[in-house]
Amino acid sequence: ALMHAGAERKNYVERFLFRAEVPVGTGSLTFRALIKQGDTNMGAFYWPGSGDIPLPGDPGGDLTLEEAPVPPQTSWFQGYPGQPCSDVCASEGLLCDQAELAAAGSATALRSR
Repeated sequence: ALMHAGAERKNYVERFLFRAEVPVGTGSLTFRALIKQGDTNMGAFYWPGSGDIPLPGDPGGDLTLEEAPVPPQTSWFQGYPGQPCSDVCASEGLLCDQAELAAAGSATALRSR
């Protein structure tokens, strides 16, 4: 639960930063929020969106975040002058991506990738 720690006035809009420390492949993450409006022992609680109790995944109800795909890792290894790309990659236990190497076009472009 996330609650205020004191009775001082709050901003109209509060920002809540959250970082999930979960392993890759965990899946979606759902936030269910119940908002309190009004003074202590008075006021009302309501669900954001329609105001009705939301069903999981209901538009205007729960906030569900989907896990992003893991981007592929690209590694560059520098060989000796005149050493073929295939030899450098083979020494690392990898296959050379000739198309990616050719797409760089120049040494400066290759360093920036």
